[in-house]
Amino acid sequence: MKNKWIVPLLVLIGMMLACNMPADQIASSNAAPDGAATPTFDLPGQSGGGGPYPLTPEEVVHSFITISQDDPVAATEYLSQARTDQVKESGAADLLALSGDIDAFAVESSSFSPEPLAAEVVVGIKMGERETRRTFELVVQDGRWVIDEITS
Repeated sequence: MKNKWIVPLLVLIGMMLACNMPADQIASSNAAPDGAATPTFDLPGQSGGGGPYPLTPEEVVHSFITISQDDPVAATEYLSQARTDQVKESGAADLLALSGDIDAFAVESSSFSPEPLAAEVVVGIKMGERETRRTFELVVQDGRWVIDEITS
């Protein structure tokens, strides 16, 4: 029983080594169902939420919905240039075309197209007793995923 501390020690050492690994050595792609890689991007800078910019289309949509409830102007960070120009005054929340506060939401499905590089994320949204869906179309612009279109 003297050696029962060895396994926890090895786990601790492994965790310490992983934490010191440079970010460029950490893989940043997700496998799509057809075997194609969904590109993600390691970007400098901060998002409107105070953390790093989201890496996947699903994370961009999640951040957009979350931030648009509290700060619609900051949520424009997740929009393509065309959409940002469209909503400069009112902020991004109007693109969701929802009346009322969002109680909960979840990604129902997502798909990826390598040519042209695009993604589609379908989100179920609950507001009180009502449930609705929004489809987000994303493109890569300036090296990051951005929302180009939102439809119901």
